[in-house]
Amino acid sequence: MCAVMLFSFTACLATPEPEVTTVPPTEAPKELPVSGVEGSYKFDEYSDHVVLTQFIGKAPNIYIPDTIKGKPVTDFGTIFKGSLTIESIHIGKNCTQIVDNAFTDCYNLQRVQIDGGIRSIGELAFFGCQALKLIYIPSS
Repeated sequence: MCAVMLFSFTACLATPEPEVTTVPPTEAPKELPVSGVEGSYKFDEYSDHVVLTQFIGKAPNIYIPDTIKGKPVTDFGTIFKGSLTIESIHIGKNCTQIVDNAFTDCYNLQRVQIDGGIRSIGELAFFGCQALKLIYIPSS
């Protein structure tokens, strides 16, 4: 009986402690946009806004719409950078920023009109715009 008890005791000592691991919290999945085309733009559509991803037009006078598919157009990045055809651009009221280098080297750009949503203009946004004569920025 004593040997059995010793065997049981030895078996208990040899059993390793279960390893405790913690799983880091997972990030919420990021929303995947739905790509589309409307007019002169390719865009990514999210649940509550649209981001322009490419300008596919050739017209010299550009209008960035307030909405596409009923959702506000909030950003257009650098889709016009280096364009040689653009002479004027009208930025709708829902765009919130003009990013760094947005219109860099748009040599023929002469006029920019902003409807009021822009809160910041990035560095070198209009660098190399040699023909630029007027930028209309509302007091808001």
